[in-house]
Amino acid sequence: MKVADIVALLKEGKQPMVKLTDVLWDDSFGQKGMIARIISMEPHTDDTVKLFFSFKEHKDHNLALQCHNWYIYKDGKDTGKLGTIFEAGKEMDPVEMIEDIFFDDAGDVPVDLTEDNKILAEYLKSGSTLTYVAWLEKQLEDLVPNCMKPWADVEQI
Repeated sequence: MKVADIVALLKEGKQPMVKLTDVLWDDSFGQKGMIARIISMEPHTDDTVKLFFSFKEHKDHNLALQCHNWYIYKDGKDTGKLGTIFEAGKEMDPVEMIEDIFFDDAGDVPVDLTEDNKILAEYLKSGSTLTYVAWLEKQLEDLVPNCMKPWADVEQI
């Protein structure tokens, strides 16, 4: 999914639920098959954006898919063992389970919208230049042609 599409959704107040189609990056908690909600973003000056992924809504599912790809240290020394992000004592809060990852503005994020975002996926696939809400209103008007007429006749404030 394009970074620009995700940023546009976030700017509209959406927090899309996504399924990861690959790891988010090499040293990431986010692994293929995990389900996360993209909750916010921070733009940066070097043509990158930081996306914040929350894994807590599907915690049990996600914990079952986590990898043992973190080196475990004890007393500052490598034990030679690999563990999960939590076993290695890394910075991810085990309750909130939020991970932030940088992506190039023009790049892709290895995610697909989940089934509960089917209409949102249709909007993105349409390539419409309308906002999501305007697109939804147009879909409603197309389905029931006169339903929007009373609203359109109301004088805008």
